[in-house]
Amino acid sequence: MWGSTLTGTDLSRTDIDDTDLRYLNLQDTNLRGVFLQHIDLQDVDLRGVDLSGARIWVRNLESVVLEGADLVRADLQQANMAGANLRDANLTSATLWSTDMTNVILEGADLQGANLRWADLQGANMAHAVLSDLDLRDIDLRGGGPDTRQHARGGPA
Repeated sequence: MWGSTLTGTDLSRTDIDDTDLRYLNLQDTNLRGVFLQHIDLQDVDLRGVDLSGARIWVRNLESVVLEGADLVRADLQQANMAGANLRDANLTSATLWSTDMTNVILEGADLQGANLRWADLQGANMAHAVLSDLDLRDIDLRGGGPDTRQHARGGPA
């Protein structure tokens, strides 16, 4: 499937295990409730994808494009999401504990109620993000810049 296009496909409630999905175009695909395990999603285009309720037990989400994706209640714990684009994504009540989110673009993302405990958010762009009701214990925000503190709705990070 390396480098293929599955745009607009309905893969809801599918178990995808031990598959190479690098460079795949999954734009606007329905992945609601999907279980992703032991796969590589590096540089995958997931813009506008519905991943609500998904269990994403994938270690490498580096540079993945999740712009505008629905990740409500998604489980992304301990993933490497360094450099990922989550602009305008809905991460309400998502599990992101112990996740590497260095240099992630979270501009305009809704993180209301998300669990970010032990997450590394160094250099993350959180301008205009919704940051209310978060679990922010033990997170690392070094290098987050002025956008992290000044533009987040719901209070300072």
